[in-house]
Amino acid sequence: MPKPMLPIRSMRLSLLQSAALLALGAPPVLLHLCDWIGQVGAPNKLEQDILCFEMYCGIGQVVREFRTRGAPAQGFDNQRDMVLEDITSTMGLVRAVTNCLRLQRRGLLFLGLPCNSHTWMSSSQHGRGPTLPFGNEVWGFVVLGNQIAYRSAIMIMIALVRSCLWLLENPGNSKCTYLPVLEQLLSFKKLLGSSSTNWWMGSFGSWSLKRELALGNAPYMGQLQEPMSKETREAIENRKTILGKRMVKVTISKDGTKSVSGDKTHMRSSAAYPRLFGSRIAELHLQWMASDEPVPDLAEVVMAGFHEIGGDWSRAGLEPIVALLKEAIDQKVFTPDPLIPLQIEPSRECFERVKSQWIQSQVGSTAVA
Repeated sequence: MPKPMLPIRSMRLSLLQSAALLALGAPPVLLHLCDWIGQVGAPNKLEQDILCFEMYCGIGQVVREFRTRGAPAQGFDNQRDMVLEDITSTMGLVRAVTNCLRLQRRGLLFLGLPCNSHTWMSSSQHGRGPTLPFGNEVWGFVVLGNQIAYRSAIMIMIALVRSCLWLLENPGNSKCTYLPVLEQLLSFKKLLGSSSTNWWMGSFGSWSLKRELALGNAPYMGQLQEPMSKETREAIENRKTILGKRMVKVTISKDGTKSVSGDKTHMRSSAAYPRLFGSRIAELHLQWMASDEPVPDLAEVVMAGFHEIGGDWSRAGLEPIVALLKEAIDQKVFTPDPLIPLQIEPSRECFERVKSQWIQSQVGSTAVA
């Protein structure tokens, strides 16, 4: 078991981390946001002080299990704070990025991505699929789902350049994998160790069998899979009957027409992670930390070159962040890096400038040595 608290380091991004972010197709304004948080956070003694950041944490089961083992962890959910922990608000995004920057090397970013615009239950409305990855954007909940997913991708990129693992959970039938930005992140199999797997939440004490999907680069994700024997399945069904739970309800109209719909109350309760699941995630991650397994080499990421992100960043809604930073510059409370434009659209030219600066810094270090 590793010591939970690692040596404290600055919240600011290094030159290599900045170049790696740009290589992954991150919006340049993200680097300015991270730099602004670092500049503002330094006087407030913000540090890399957590091993797990659980986004959309609900009851915070993963956070609780990390803390039980003496490992510092932080949750984030709009049910706890409807402004500062709402990823769709400006301050919520700033809070989320700040918490990501607090992650220590080899930490974990765990995301229980809100699934209401990605699952089969709402598929007649969201319409997501291979040819319509963003879904029917005439619906507000679909637009919101896209924004949450793209802002979540920003957190994943920050975690990656911080040399952390990430794991995103969704129902097994989720269509979120069709989103270009997640599809892009999953394509980095050799470079970043990205992969996907499935497991049954019922194996961890849930009243619902519930097949789950995991996306990420955590090498232990496959260990979440447990054999689903006939006895285990029957035990889950008995548990559901005793608790009086149901995922769907069937109604029959006067003319005999049968309709099936989701039971909102019980579906919502099925989203809460069982204690055994949170415990398993904490155990697996802390065991991995104690191992010698490497993290992705950021130098390799930079030397692999610039990657066009899947789709553009317009759905992330980052314009308020640009306005926030411009105001900070006008008030002379933030000094931006002149090499990086204050823009949302990823830039190959910007990446090449930062990459060149990083290479020069390496040459200089070698010469001094």
